[in-house]
Amino acid sequence: MMDAKTLRVRDAERRFLRWFWWVLPLAGLLAVMLAGGGFWAWVVGERPWLDWHRLWGWRGALLGGAGVVLVALWRGGLRWQRGGRLAWAVALAGFACTEFALQIPAVQTAFWLAVRARLDVQGPNYLSEVCYVRLEEAAGRTSEVPAVILAGTSQMLCGVDEHELGRMLAPQTVIRREVSGMVPQNMLAMWSWIPFRRGDRCVQLRSEMDFTDQAEWRTSWYRPFLTWETLPWLMANAGGSVCGTHWREVADCVLAASLEGWRMRDGWRELAMNPWRRLPGTGNQEMANPAGRRPTVPLEWSEWEWRAFMAEAERLKRAGVELWVFEGNVHPLLHGERRTVMRHEFERRMAQGEAEGLWRFVGEAELGAEIESRDWRDMTHVNAEGRRKLTQAMGWILRGGRRGRGDLPSPRR
Repeated sequence: MMDAKTLRVRDAERRFLRWFWWVLPLAGLLAVMLAGGGFWAWVVGERPWLDWHRLWGWRGALLGGAGVVLVALWRGGLRWQRGGRLAWAVALAGFACTEFALQIPAVQTAFWLAVRARLDVQGPNYLSEVCYVRLEEAAGRTSEVPAVILAGTSQMLCGVDEHELGRMLAPQTVIRREVSGMVPQNMLAMWSWIPFRRGDRCVQLRSEMDFTDQAEWRTSWYRPFLTWETLPWLMANAGGSVCGTHWREVADCVLAASLEGWRMRDGWRELAMNPWRRLPGTGNQEMANPAGRRPTVPLEWSEWEWRAFMAEAERLKRAGVELWVFEGNVHPLLHGERRTVMRHEFERRMAQGEAEGLWRFVGEAELGAEIESRDWRDMTHVNAEGRRKLTQAMGWILRGGRRGRGDLPSPRR
């Protein structure tokens, strides 16, 4: 016997099917009319439209018929005393089909294009850079020519013009995989979305800033990129104590590594809150005067960031990818005694790793970009002139130019 609550729910379902059964077939027909140009208009933020001509094809018959079949299954389940099992089976099948569909490259492309069209940004923005990476990976890497892959934080994104660098390094291609805040531990989480191949060069712009005062665990940053290839690696690098302290966030990360729909959660939220194109706003404006923003908190070395960087360097070496590390910097107003100590520690470790053949380190003096105080747009990002200087200096070094120590050897393996 069914309890009173179950009987009320079934009665409500019967009333719905008696009067509104046509909603499911209609939803299928509307989906057919919306597909094509009308749907892609919505993706890019324009007003969608319905194409009535699409009703008379096989797609209209298929989706309209599917709606009728769902109504019949629903009614059949209500007549079955143990219809709860059928409902669970249908729900699980629908969930599995949805998860499979979300992994199709065309679906990924439509989703991340729609998210990007609804962002209000005029500068480095985490979610817009996530969109770029996911779109590029959905399209795939087609060229077999070894590439220079730019991987790093917003300092690299603002500081290097990949198009100009590609012109300088031709016929090598330049691939951009830069996301704001991609310090070494975050790069572990993103590893599956960086298309490394044997013979490539991974170019990073690093400084003591990437290894000091970093958070132990950053779920919101990890979520759009985690897979079961990278999550165990990330957890092992963080250590059992950190994972135990952040066990609730680790559970969130497990869902992201397991389900594409959860991995896309931040994009879903953006679409739900802003279903139409967002009007341009102020975005990230360049600072006219960065003075007065000098932090007072002492810098502390983050050993887990260094472990992550070493793990990446060793994996790149095994994969036959050369790692090039260029020394970055910050606005002179941020320089101080404690930062000088951390910078010496950073340079010492970089020199040691280069001696061990793990990477090629290009210090600030050897790079010779000659970034001045007026070349900064804020405390950590260069302006257009600084970008030009840094791009040309890096391109000169990467194509084998002479700078300070003479001809540049390839990293030892």
